[in-house]
Amino acid sequence: MIVLGCAKKNSPTTSQQNDSFNKKDPLIRVDGVVINKERLKSIDENDIDKIEVYKGESAIAKYGKQAKDGAIDIYTKSYKELRKKEFYNKLQDYLKSASGSEDDFLFVLNGVLIDETNIDQLLELDYAEIEIVQLITEQSAKTIYGDQAKPNTILVTTTKN
Repeated sequence: MIVLGCAKKNSPTTSQQNDSFNKKDPLIRVDGVVINKERLKSIDENDIDKIEVYKGESAIAKYGKQAKDGAIDIYTKSYKELRKKEFYNKLQDYLKSASGSEDDFLFVLNGVLIDETNIDQLLELDYAEIEIVQLITEQSAKTIYGDQAKPNTILVTTTKN
């Protein structure tokens, strides 16, 4: 079970804390879906992959006035795996329609070759951090990546490189 709130040394009783906390209504999202505090209690804490908390202006900038009391984004492990698989399948479908074969493309993110085992690196990429996207020729790709090269090799470099 997940419990929102915090306790400080010499703080009010638990019921007083809960009363004061309940006056605030942060926007709560689980796997991209807005939920209420009651639904939050049913989430298995062992399935949580990550939690992001936004306060003040950053919450409002991200989600608008509905997040005036803050925002909490919770991502579950099962959702992450589902999104990773969906993203990889959509990417492969796109590549097939664009070129006739997904085998014609190789993605490289900050020097790391991307395949189905690490596609989450592209999925979790903050697109605001993309610095360069470059398509290199098959000949250049063969020089750099040898047998792993593809006719269309796309290099993505981020500011976190």
